[in-house]
Amino acid sequence: MNMDYSLSEAMKYNSDGIKDTLVMYDIMCQYGVHLRDRFSQSAYLDIPPELTIKEGIGIWHVNGHLPKCYC
Repeated sequence: MNMDYSLSEAMKYNSDGIKDTLVMYDIMCQYGVHLRDRFSQSAYLDIPPELTIKEGIGIWHVNGHLPKCYC
């Protein structure tokens, strides 16, 4: 819940004209699965509809992931 709120607020900050964003999170392969669903079901979270989110995991956590988790 806190991560969703933080991401929502970060995407609102100084983001006019940005169409693509890269979100890196150590558990992104799990966190990102239903990301847009969670946002659409909340009155407090927002993702601009035109924004493309590219998901990735950080280098420190890459060894525990499968190739399908890579950005």
